[in-house]
Amino acid sequence: MGLRKEKVATKAYSHGITVSLMSIRGKFTEHPASVDETYFEHMAFAAGMSRQLLRAAWCCAVHAVMPWRHCTSGSDAIKEMYGTVTAGARADATEVAA
Repeated sequence: MGLRKEKVATKAYSHGITVSLMSIRGKFTEHPASVDETYFEHMAFAAGMSRQLLRAAWCCAVHAVMPWRHCTSGSDAIKEMYGTVTAGARADATEVAA
């Protein structure tokens, strides 16, 4: 059995590389759409999660050196982030993927 190729819009560049414009757009929009977000909404959400992870990592690093500081900050942040990520459309997307 042979593989069937679908016709899609492509752009040929002068250096010989052909890129499917639809496949590139899909890479930026498919996942955000799966959690009912636009690309920019998803970017803002992911950037916020990244900021929270960086803060939690910093708290854990400080705690490693000074154990009396930030005793639960890292685990508290992870629990809060887990609740955020597993709520709403994200929970639905996670169930489908599992």
